[in-house]
Amino acid sequence: MSDPRIATLTIPSGQTESNVLDLRGANTLRPWYGTLYAPATLPETVTVHVADRTGAFGTLQSPPATDITIPAGKRIAIGPITASRLKLVASAGVAADRVFTWEATAAR
Repeated sequence: MSDPRIATLTIPSGQTESNVLDLRGANTLRPWYGTLYAPATLPETVTVHVADRTGAFGTLQSPPATDITIPAGKRIAIGPITASRLKLVASAGVAADRVFTWEATAAR
């Protein structure tokens, strides 16, 4: 059985961080498999950040220790990850709202 989630992550104009997506389900951490859809216009470098149980955020990396960045107009697969929260961080204030879509399934 799975728990599908669809959410919007937006980095507001002039800001560097998106809203935070809460991945906790019934106060448990489960592995997540997701796809992140980037906007067609994305001149800024945007990375994926996740938080552990303490709430401390860090940059999500894939082997071999490479930051996960999001290219304009692309879809990236993320997972499996176990994290309590997810957000996107731009390298500088964005020139306009940047809207991303997150579609995921949590393993049960």
